[in-house]
Amino acid sequence: MKITLLHPRHAAFPKFDFDWDGKRIYPVGILGAPGDTDIALGIIQADRQRHAVAVHPDATVSDLDARDAGEALYDALDRTGNHLWGHTWNSAVGEIFGINRRTTQRDRVSTNLLPPRLLMYIGYIVSAKDAFELAGLLLLLARYENAGGADREKTEGYIRSALDFYYGERSEATMGLKF
Repeated sequence: MKITLLHPRHAAFPKFDFDWDGKRIYPVGILGAPGDTDIALGIIQADRQRHAVAVHPDATVSDLDARDAGEALYDALDRTGNHLWGHTWNSAVGEIFGINRRTTQRDRVSTNLLPPRLLMYIGYIVSAKDAFELAGLLLLLARYENAGGADREKTEGYIRSALDFYYGERSEATMGLKF
C-alpha cells in the first residue's frame, strides 16, 4: 500500500461529493501516487483511538488494515518530512507542532497513527506551491517562539523586526559596498 499526504484542495486529491465533517473523517491524503488514484485516505478518531479508512468516489468508506495502513502512513510521513525538512524532519515536526519527537517514530506512527489534524496540516504544507519555503518558515517561527520563551508577544516582535529589516533596511546595509 502506498499513501501520499495531500490537502483536499490539491489538484491530485480526488474530487467527489463527500461530507467529511458529517462523517467525522479527516481527509489526510490519497491511496497511491498523485494522478494514479481516485481513492482518498481519511482518519477517524474516536477518543484516543485512530484508524485509517479509504473513501471511494461513490462515497463508500472501507476500513484499511491497521498494520498496513500504519506502515504506509509512516512511509508517507517519512518521504514528506524528508522532502520538507531533510533528515531531521522528526525534530522539525516536534518543534513546529509542539509534540515529542518520539511520537513521530516508525513504531509509534505504525501502531497509533498521528493526530489527524497534524496530518492534515502536513498535507497542507506539502501541497503548497512554495512547500519548501513554507516548511522552513514554520520551523523558523517555532524556533523564534522557543527563543522568546514561548511568549507570543515576543515572537511577534521578533517577526516584525525581521520583516522590517528584510523589506526595509537590508538594501541600506549593502549601500556603497562592492561585491
